[in-house]
Amino acid sequence: MKKIIAIILCMSVLAGCFPSKSGVVHSSAEDAISALESKDDIILVVGKSDCSACEEFQGVMDEIVKNYDLRITTVIMDDEEPVVDESTNKKTYPEYEELEQYIGVVAGTPTVYFIKDGVIKGMFTGAVSYDTFKDKIEKYGFLPEAKPTEE
Repeated sequence: MKKIIAIILCMSVLAGCFPSKSGVVHSSAEDAISALESKDDIILVVGKSDCSACEEFQGVMDEIVKNYDLRITTVIMDDEEPVVDESTNKKTYPEYEELEQYIGVVAGTPTVYFIKDGVIKGMFTGAVSYDTFKDKIEKYGFLPEAKPTEE
């Protein structure tokens, strides 16, 4: 019995070491920067934890990845550990500010970036419908074949 538990535990740990090729993947700003520096093709969604449009758009992203073999990386701006300036009591997010050097200042959330070979090919801000998001994914060359439907 202990061997079975040990095997299951090892498999769980190993599964966590290899990122999923598809799905909505929550990432740190640092990991997104690494993907950009590696010139990976990436759909990057930047949001905030208190953003109602981001919550609405999460459902659209979940539906897209359910129907297509696609990976969407999300970074939540205020998930990073803030640095507080003691003189002004202002919070800053250094990791996110470093990400902005690659993608520019985010004026609103959610903001979606379509990045190929480390270059932003397109972007939009705000929650959009399933069909609009699918059209944009297709426009920028990220739309794979549909997943087979289960009967």
